[in-house]
Amino acid sequence: MYVTKIETGSQKRAAIVTTFNNLRPGALIGIEFNSELSLRIKGKLIGFDEGNYLIVSLSKSTLRDYADIIQEGVGCIVRTIVEGDAGQCVAFRSNVELISVRPKGLVFISYPRAIETSNLRKESRQTTQIPVTFVHRDQAISSALFDNKTAITGYIKDVSSGGCRIMANWDDSNPDINKVPVYLNVTVSNGSHIVLKASIRNQNRITPATVSIGLSFVEDDNLQQFLKECIL
Repeated sequence: MYVTKIETGSQKRAAIVTTFNNLRPGALIGIEFNSELSLRIKGKLIGFDEGNYLIVSLSKSTLRDYADIIQEGVGCIVRTIVEGDAGQCVAFRSNVELISVRPKGLVFISYPRAIETSNLRKESRQTTQIPVTFVHRDQAISSALFDNKTAITGYIKDVSSGGCRIMANWDDSNPDINKVPVYLNVTVSNGSHIVLKASIRNQNRITPATVSIGLSFVEDDNLQQFLKECIL
């Protein structure tokens, strides 16, 4: 896996800012605190102030149970997944600047002076706006699965030969979408439809009504037709 270290400085600073601009509220943040116990916890990004700090939401019970470790001034290593053309795992060293328990558990972490990134995908993805409907792949006849009661709609945000990211219409009152094999009913440029086989790998809520879903494709003739129509 190729790892790039980005230092501060005018152009290098800009690279950090560009990376963080792809980081969205609600993104899962892993924090490893400097302690004898090697404590690792997960929280959700609330937001960040460029050059100053990141705000991460942690449960009040976590802050209470590990109050002897999670303290202001303590060093930590932060890791997260940043979506972009190739998808990146980002890690950096930081410090806890401030802890708040009201109205909810929040930890302010200093903005990094340097980050390390590693690409998660072998190839970059092409940005698209392709309409799509998908259902769980639990029957042999794919065409019988697509109906208004079971299908989830959205659009393909980006795509490569190996997979894609879908922005799906999925209200936050619903549970997480199961990470299972699915059928994708894709509308291509000439108005025809192609059914693809794929598997859900990850998901991240973007808005109360929208979920970002990462999928990997299953190789078959339909996929080659789709790639020829929409990418190649």
